[in-house]
Amino acid sequence: MSLLEEFLELNTKEKLISEDDKLLLGISTGPDSTCLLYLLLELSKKIPITIGLAYINYQLRPLECENEILTLQKLSSEHNLKLHMKENPITNLSNIQNTARQLRFDYFQQISQEFNYNKVLLSHHLDDQIETFLMRLFRGSSLKSLIPMTYKSNYRKITIIRPLLNFNKRDIFKYLNENNITYNIDSSNVKNYYLRNKIRNQLIPLIETLFPTYKQHILHTIYNIKEYNNHIKYHFNSVLKTNLISKNSLEIILDINLFKQNPDFLQRKMIVQLTRKIGSHWHYFTYNQLDKIINRIYKSNYLGTDFLFHKKDINISIEYNKLIIYLDQEKKYDISQYIELEKDISYPVFSKPNLYPWIIKMDSINNENLTNLKNPFLDHQIIMYIDSGKITNKIILRPHEPGERIIINNKTGSQKIKDVLINQKIPLRKRKKVILICDGSQPIALISFPPYPLLRLAQKYFVDNQTKDITRILFTKNN
Repeated sequence: MSLLEEFLELNTKEKLISEDDKLLLGISTGPDSTCLLYLLLELSKKIPITIGLAYINYQLRPLECENEILTLQKLSSEHNLKLHMKENPITNLSNIQNTARQLRFDYFQQISQEFNYNKVLLSHHLDDQIETFLMRLFRGSSLKSLIPMTYKSNYRKITIIRPLLNFNKRDIFKYLNENNITYNIDSSNVKNYYLRNKIRNQLIPLIETLFPTYKQHILHTIYNIKEYNNHIKYHFNSVLKTNLISKNSLEIILDINLFKQNPDFLQRKMIVQLTRKIGSHWHYFTYNQLDKIINRIYKSNYLGTDFLFHKKDINISIEYNKLIIYLDQEKKYDISQYIELEKDISYPVFSKPNLYPWIIKMDSINNENLTNLKNPFLDHQIIMYIDSGKITNKIILRPHEPGERIIINNKTGSQKIKDVLINQKIPLRKRKKVILICDGSQPIALISFPPYPLLRLAQKYFVDNQTKDITRILFTKNN
């Protein structure tokens, strides 16, 4: 079977390219992207597709780039293809390959959005897969990272298609030569300055001498790793759902006792994955960092707050029986400073309701059935009932002040709010989000929200059999 036949069969099987797709091909005019272009032109004879070309000149190889641009202009004219070109000089030479990759993908996204391309095609092939696998293997990558590339992936809002992943470089050259297709050679690929080039030009020829069929064996290994990783991912998602208490864009809270029941590798994976989920610029933990975090989890006495890790804006700590991963910004969101509550009006409790979507509303109910006034806590709701006849001033929502006191009942008398919160195991980080309900200037209730729920109402304001009218204060979490 020829390379073209294999390409067409693969496309049908994997459903990579469909009728009426608008395709943006990242092209360098080298053998790989040129081969993919001509395969796409053959495919366009069978199904209606639109092909556009995208090229970036980094101005690192002036003479070669000039020739590449001329080649692209010729291809564009001959085949009536839209050509998108951009000059973007790379001045920081310390990490050229990563910088160039980022510039390329940003440009692909820009062009795709501007001209409505629905797929971006790249010409990575089997040899690229193996080089990437070996590089990551020797660097000590995770299981997931050893699965280098897939036919389909996403980058931000664009779909990436790599149709040549299972094709050998030799087969690509053979197709080009048999069809008299010209291409350009990037001279930087033969220079052993980059690690990838050293692997390609020095290590792989030696491996091929010792193991002539190494490509297929490594490819099978990659497929096996992918299957194992999918199984772990399925199991991981199930475990995470069990361990998870709550999450938002600033913090993730886990049950520490359930977390400790997991195997070591799942504990590590959970920390890494969840940290990446909230830390948008976070890249990796070292093995030593993960070891220290896990060891400290097991050594903690769980009696208060134990800080396990801090780097950049990422924090990991234990708060009593909970494992917390949170960003520094989480500390900055305080409650609404001062609200005089009016009946039947809803107010956001926190200054960032998109992150902490609790709403407070005050209304009146009758006391026909006092048995309905039990069970004030739900995951999404907190209800407080107050004897209306005992209220003497405006009901006010506000934060508590340092050193402030409250009288919950006559037996305990006046207590520091800080002491009440410590006794109720409200962690230091969350105490500023504990709110007061006041009768005028007098604090009458303390409220803390899940996952650290707390409701303490002064005994003086309790509803009893003598109560005539009831003021209900309802806290509801908007999902």
